[in-house]
Amino acid sequence: DASEVSFEEMDLLRARIADADEWSRSASVAICGPTTTEELMKLLARAEAAAVPLSTLRPLVDKAALAHAWSRRAQAAFVKEGCQLSLDEALRSDGHFELVDEAGDWSASFSCAYCTGELSATTSHFMLGCDSCERWYHGPCVNVSKAAADALDDFLCPDCSGKRQLPYA
Repeated sequence: DASEVSFEEMDLLRARIADADEWSRSASVAICGPTTTEELMKLLARAEAAAVPLSTLRPLVDKAALAHAWSRRAQAAFVKEGCQLSLDEALRSDGHFELVDEAGDWSASFSCAYCTGELSATTSHFMLGCDSCERWYHGPCVNVSKAAADALDDFLCPDCSGKRQLPYA
């Protein structure tokens, strides 16, 4: 009889129902609370594989789109073009990075400790190293001309000057 279902088919059906239940709970948690973009993408991939209707997916799709839009805006604001840092590394850091790569060579793609690194007019300029904290700065970012930098015996960055309660000029 065509209406009979085998034990294997029943087991498969139970497993699919359990998986759908678990996905539904996970999706509800993701929609109602904080979640990562990675978790959203995994849920959407599982939904696609299970042919979940778009009407059911709409809140997840909207939340994923919002997360991607935020990520793009944050990336543009906090990580300069060509920088080797991920957005996560930039957000977790104090904003001060070494200007050498792993081989010890100077790397223009790392960030100045003071600027956003968005203007090629500043990122192509000379650099000054603070004699106290050893952070590096583009001269124009800390209002020091090339001539003034050449005349300096010592350089204190704005942060170190402030910590020593010295006026930064």
